[in-house]
Amino acid sequence: MEKMLERNKKLIRINDKRNELALDLQNGLITEQDIINLLRKGINYGVRTVNVSGDPKKAMLKNIFNCPFLLCDQDILSIEFKQLLPHFLSSRYETEKETLRIYLEQAFIDENEYHEELDNLKFFYYESSNDGKCILETGHAFFENEKIKAR
Repeated sequence: MEKMLERNKKLIRINDKRNELALDLQNGLITEQDIINLLRKGINYGVRTVNVSGDPKKAMLKNIFNCPFLLCDQDILSIEFKQLLPHFLSSRYETEKETLRIYLEQAFIDENEYHEELDNLKFFYYESSNDGKCILETGHAFFENEKIKAR
């Protein structure tokens, strides 16, 4: 029960950030090209201690880099962009899984913590959104009938 309550709290925070991103996309502060440019950033981009507090665009891009699942369920994104969404999610997801594996090997976390964190990652990246669930089920961020409707 406690785990479910904690997940619900985190899901609320995720949805708040998704809504913030939706406004930034709608207002043109963040563009699809800005997000695509994140693919060229090195792995350290998201962990560098760069001060982004004075720049809302850089702060949101750093959030997207660290939490690409924020891109899920963004209706304003084009179908072409949504085709990239599985790549965004899987690349960061696999990186985070690898980091957890290293933490386990180095005894920073135990086996139970490792499996709990893997479960949390899957929830955040895939199970917390319709797009993520669809990616898990089909490998795409949309069902074929949605793709046909968009044409």
